[in-house]
Amino acid sequence: MIVPRRSPRTPVACVPGSPGRAAERLRAALAAEDFALAADAAMEIGPPARGRLPESHRPAFDAACDAFALFESGHDEAAREKLQAVGLSSPFLDWKLLLRGLIAHAAGDPSRALDNWSRLAPGRLPARLIAPLRFALDPPFRTAQPPGMQAQLQSKGDRLIGGLAPRLRELQRLLARPRLDNAFRQAESILPELKRDLPEAVGRIADCFRAAIVGHGEPADIDRYRRLFGAPPDDPTLARLEALAAEERHAWSASHTLWQRFEATVIDCPAWPAADRDRVRAHVWCRMGRNADNAAKDGRRLQPNAETCYRRAAELAPGFLEPHEQLFKMLRHRNRLAPALAAGKRLVKQFPDHGPALEAMADLCQTRGHAAEALEYARRALAANPLDRRLRGKLAEIHRVRARALAAMADYAGAEAELAESFTLSDRRAEIGPLALSAVIAYKSGNAATAEERVRRATAIGPTAAYPLAAEAVRFTLPKPLKCRFEAEFATVLAAPATGPAAVNLAAAFLDQTRHGAYVGQKGHERKVRTYIEAALKREPAEADLVRLCHRLRDLDWLRLLKKSAAYGQTRFTRNPFFPFFEAAAQLPPADRLFGRAAWKVEPLLEKARRLAENYPPDDELRRMLEELDEVRRVLAVPAPFAHVFNQLFDAFDEDP
Repeated sequence: MIVPRRSPRTPVACVPGSPGRAAERLRAALAAEDFALAADAAMEIGPPARGRLPESHRPAFDAACDAFALFESGHDEAAREKLQAVGLSSPFLDWKLLLRGLIAHAAGDPSRALDNWSRLAPGRLPARLIAPLRFALDPPFRTAQPPGMQAQLQSKGDRLIGGLAPRLRELQRLLARPRLDNAFRQAESILPELKRDLPEAVGRIADCFRAAIVGHGEPADIDRYRRLFGAPPDDPTLARLEALAAEERHAWSASHTLWQRFEATVIDCPAWPAADRDRVRAHVWCRMGRNADNAAKDGRRLQPNAETCYRRAAELAPGFLEPHEQLFKMLRHRNRLAPALAAGKRLVKQFPDHGPALEAMADLCQTRGHAAEALEYARRALAANPLDRRLRGKLAEIHRVRARALAAMADYAGAEAELAESFTLSDRRAEIGPLALSAVIAYKSGNAATAEERVRRATAIGPTAAYPLAAEAVRFTLPKPLKCRFEAEFATVLAAPATGPAAVNLAAAFLDQTRHGAYVGQKGHERKVRTYIEAALKREPAEADLVRLCHRLRDLDWLRLLKKSAAYGQTRFTRNPFFPFFEAAAQLPPADRLFGRAAWKVEPLLEKARRLAENYPPDDELRRMLEELDEVRRVLAVPAPFAHVFNQLFDAFDEDP
């Protein structure tokens, strides 16, 4: 709030209320010997109350009344001298503190004023009288008031202070309205006075108008702004302001042209230091790249396109991370793997310790079948963040993939070495999938004793180890007796009563095998695993097991089973936010059918999950779920694919920038 440097001498304390009521309060207070209340009533009545006060209190009363009269006539020093007669034990002490604070405030010393006013007794009249002025100056006091009281004190304080404050408050209200016409009129009426009394505030008011124009303004507001405030030195044509406003309206084409106009002004603009101009231009080209990418998602092509914009930004400022990062991300999302690989190499060359880029490059190289490069990028990503267990697991998985490839080429020694690296990165935690692979490799290399020992270790983790052993036996064409043995053990597991933990482990094992490609008999195994999971659902699995099972079913894209499991979880565990989220995931159509018939069912489930999450114990799993929930809601908020037709129609009516 903007407050005048010197307060007007409004007679805050000496404005009488209702004389009849004050006289009655004075009479009751004297009868009860409540001299504090009597002092307040006497000051409200004024000098006529003197004769009704006890003789011992009259000198202090006279001093207080005279001091207020002197203050109102502008004799601050004389008023301060008069107040010396009011002692620390006098019931008129609060009136002394009130007036001393007013004198300090009138002299432009708000800290001393607040020091006096903070010592006032909260229930007495002086504290209530000064509350509106204190509200304007004391933030802790302001925030301590209830909302309703805040509005009252603010209104009274504005009237008390007068000047610009009420009109600035009105301007604040008008700036929040959908149309800014009245806000411009209000600003035009107060700017002359503002420039005279508070010239440093003019720039802040202009900033507020720029934010309002970008947020909810209209094209015509740009000219109004130019007439009222002029153009800032760093945006002489107001092209940047227009570009930001166009972006907010999703008028990508107009914004694209406006950013190019602004970028041309930066080249020789004296407001931008010469050393910073290329960096500023790089930021502009990044902005254009995002606009072009957004337009492409709506089915429109802007020139220059997003890829060209990001490359231009990187040329202007090679040490600027964003254009490298955005280009790499965009190409990956568009599934342009070869250009993405080249962009990623440039990114990690320029920023060699960029962990997310190194990790993405490892994934991309693995997808492209470049195992050695994937391994190198994963190692560098882990070196940049050595405590990240997820990265250690990813690197362990790359070693496992390499072991499988070497074993397929009959290089069993090399495969064993890769598996050893994988186990080391996993902190030697025994896992069923890697143990099953290592057992089969040992069989293939002719080391039956080692193979059997590894089979025992895998089986000791859980009976579901029979499945990956059966699958790996088929992949590596083990002798028929071994394949029959593992298949029989798998059948035994399936024949036993289904349990929640076993269903989770079996789904995880099947997911792990599918990530390494198809094998003969996989369809049959899939039917058996599905049947086992359905049987486990009928046996009332525990809440934690059901959440883990839903995770695995979603990863497997078994949406019918996921929907069934999530619905069951919502029935049994009504406070768990994961189950409505998983049902939403099962209802969500694929990306190419995002606006199909099931999309309308998703939003209520996401809202339910969000509501339940507010009272659920926080952990990393919940945080990741909420992040994904927000992303799904963002995607659902994107207009339907045919919306770009209307956007193009509206663009035709945009003013020529």
